[in-house]
Amino acid sequence: MKLTTYILAAAGAGVLYFYFRKPKASNKSVAIVGDSLSLYPGGWQDILRYRYNWLTYNLSKVGQVTATMVEKYQKFNQPHDIVLIYAGANDIAAQVDKKFIYDNIRTLVKLAKEKGATPIIITGYKQVNNTDFQKKYWDYKNNLFSMPGIVVPAISVSKGSVKDNVHMTDPEDHKKLANLISEWALRK
Repeated sequence: MKLTTYILAAAGAGVLYFYFRKPKASNKSVAIVGDSLSLYPGGWQDILRYRYNWLTYNLSKVGQVTATMVEKYQKFNQPHDIVLIYAGANDIAAQVDKKFIYDNIRTLVKLAKEKGATPIIITGYKQVNNTDFQKKYWDYKNNLFSMPGIVVPAISVSKGSVKDNVHMTDPEDHKKLANLISEWALRK
């Protein structure tokens, strides 16, 4: 075989792997584990719920840290196919050690797999403002790509969408995030 045939075969295998690693999304039961970033009314999580006709269990809570998310998810017993994990902002704000946060994310991924669900880690949005919190949060998010499983990259948003340095408020940015999650981690 020619070298180009091997290259094309390898590229094709890569495309197939990328496609089939994504769970089928329509009419599924989905758990959402997070904090206030997963609670915006009409936000990314609601857009996906309506788009795919999901039964959702949103375990998110304002101010929740990853250790609490692990405890809550361990106790969660409803059958679900997918778990969306969008976590870490409150840990970073509380100056929790990043190793501890990553260990909690790994635990959430492991628990999801044990429960028969496909874990998807969401990084959210790229650094917008040059505050100390934003820098630390961006550094934390960049290292999420070392986590096992599907990790959705960050979207770009306008400074006006993240006025408090944490929460996206622009509905168009929530739509962008929902679209990226769809393209990167889900299939019909």
